[in-house]
Amino acid sequence: MSVLLDAGPSLNFLAVGQGPLEDELRDLHATTGLGERFRFLGYRRDIPDLMAAADIFTLGSAHEGLPVAIMEAFAAGLPVVATAVGGVPDQVRDGVEGLIVPPGDATALAHALTRIAGDAELRSHLAANARRRAKVYDIRTAVHTQEQRYARLTSAATRRRKR
Repeated sequence: MSVLLDAGPSLNFLAVGQGPLEDELRDLHATTGLGERFRFLGYRRDIPDLMAAADIFTLGSAHEGLPVAIMEAFAAGLPVVATAVGGVPDQVRDGVEGLIVPPGDATALAHALTRIAGDAELRSHLAANARRRAKVYDIRTAVHTQEQRYARLTSAATRRRKR
């Protein structure tokens, strides 16, 4: 993967979080030659600040449900590069809010990252769509939708009782 990244725009990565594969990832990092271009930050509480400093959000998971991190990336207006696992492809529409790649395909992931990093117009387009998509996850939108549904159900039940 580092060969692909060396051929394209200069990228720096911040890996946030922790998990059972952390030692394996650190060992892999030692063999890639990425050095300080890829840093492990571990557990962090300042995710909004980190996202605000980023240009692209990447989620290269092998398994996922619907990760909150995707919603946070949208709220930060970040284009997303993610693997097609779990609910991710239903939320990140390929070519709309980001790029979706097959899980386990490091080459496809690297190409997607360098494509977005090297194309300011694409990055801007995906970021704008991500910001718009964030509204779907806003708690006010969810509450408003629930209130509307309850009002329709209550109205329908009231009409049935009056018959």
